[in-house]
Amino acid sequence: MKNQITIAGQFSREAALSWKQKLKDMATASSGLEIDMTAVTDADITGINALATTQKLLSKNEQKLKIKVKNNSELAKLLGYTKLGAYMEVQFVN
Repeated sequence: MKNQITIAGQFSREAALSWKQKLKDMATASSGLEIDMTAVTDADITGINALATTQKLLSKNEQKLKIKVKNNSELAKLLGYTKLGAYMEVQFVN
């Protein structure tokens, strides 16, 4: 079963660590994961790490993480800097 969720607000520090565990649980229990992150207002490397860990778990079952992010957001920039976006399906929206 594919999970679809929305993450809004902070995706950094403690919030990202909290999401990391939730995403890990969803990734191991599903056949795919789609995340709407267009309402994320702040992100850092902790959030990027949470996404990377989730993608790694999904790839064990030959799945890809699908995320939707806002153009020019902090999260979009971090995905570009780290090149993590190449390992998942990223949809950029205005």
